Amino acid sequence: MKRAKPSPRKATLADVTSAVLSRTITKDQMKDWFEVDPQASSAFSPAFKINYRNVDVSGLEKTAYAAGHTLAVEAQSAVQRNQHALRAPADHAYPIIAEGDSWFSHPLNTTVIDVLQSQGYDVLNIAKAGDTIENMVGHPTYLGDLARKTVKTFLFSGGGNDILGNLDKVIELYDVAHPNASDAAWYIRPQFDTDLEIVKSYYRLLLSQIRKASPNTTLVVHGYAYAQAQAHGIFIGDKFESRGFDLLNARQNALAQAIIKIMIDRFNTFLKSFANSSHVEYVDFRPIVGKSNWFDELHPNGATAQRMAKLYAPFLAAKIAATARKREAA
Repeated sequence: MKRAKPSPRKATLADVTSAVLSRTITKDQMKDWFEVDPQASSAFSPAFKINYRNVDVSGLEKTAYAAGHTLAVEAQSAVQRNQHALRAPADHAYPIIAEGDSWFSHPLNTTVIDVLQSQGYDVLNIAKAGDTIENMVGHPTYLGDLARKTVKTFLFSGGGNDILGNLDKVIELYDVAHPNASDAAWYIRPQFDTDLEIVKSYYRLLLSQIRKASPNTTLVVHGYAYAQAQAHGIFIGDKFESRGFDLLNARQNALAQAIIKIMIDRFNTFLKSFANSSHVEYVDFRPIVGKSNWFDELHPNGATAQRMAKLYAPFLAAKIAATARKREAA
């Protein structure tokens, strides 16, 4: 009679904390040890917690919950720092910078920046999940790198929190007199346009910062894609439900998606026009991120990120393979 194999030992909270603080944590460990916290997450601002299925927190449940999100964000930062350290010395002048939100940096998902780095593009990724355009542009951390005048391309992902993060404030309550997808525009309050104008102002400020610090750097922007509102979804589905939408009802779900489409289209329309400025390029992800291409309501999955990376390729001439860098250092 064969003996049953012993169950693998769970990681402890001490193991997780030690791996994060020592910056030895890996992407695979992050996916095992953390999960999205549905109670604390909001649109484009995912919150994370310890995954109790894989981490033993016995007797430390309150401590683990209180520290979970901070540990996950620090873990992602550690992984990004380690990736940078493997590719280049600390004083290396990166030709590409990526600043943004959870579309560029996500502890549990493979992003388009992860793909570009795996393909050998020399990218300094300073993005953080949940970061807002107000914080990124209002408190810039990229000016020092731009001042070197060596950054050829600046990839930016921002504004999602302002576009879809306040759905419960910018859409009307569900009205039986306006039940169809063709009624979508009726639901969008003037507050949305006010929020969008604020986002536009930060993009203009970002461009002025780049032109002042590094005039020859090209800014590459994108306007997201059609996020998929799900019944009881923790990012945007619950926002629609709080406004009286029944997302299990096919007709009301289609209406919700039509509202999202108008909002995302308006943002993309601005960015396409914004790209008429010198040294600004616009990437449109809408045609390649379909209904089945999502990791969750808001984030494209890893397979889709591979296709997204191809759209950036024309603007990323500075491709330096890690193997070539190692040969030069040898």
